[in-house]
Amino acid sequence: MPMWKIYHPKNAFGEQDKREIANKITAVYAIFLPYFYVNVFFGPIDAEDCYIGGKPNGDFVRVTINHIAKSIKDPEEKKLFLNACNRILDPYVAFCSTI
Repeated sequence: MPMWKIYHPKNAFGEQDKREIANKITAVYAIFLPYFYVNVFFGPIDAEDCYIGGKPNGDFVRVTINHIAKSIKDPEEKKLFLNACNRILDPYVAFCSTI
């Protein structure tokens, strides 16, 4: 059972965005799992509750993915999966690096 947790600043995603993201994530798994097995949680976090490098940071999106019943060991399969994740999230999240 896949479980995605998406931590983000408050108001980063509208309700329509959340629905679209959750539906796209579910579609990735739909070829081999029933829809109700796919869990997507959005967790808004205040800037003062997120520290990156020891400093408060309110400009972030953090995604964790847990696959309870399956792990991806094949490097090519892993690459395909991560590319699918990027295609889902890219329209909603811009990558920026301050490092």
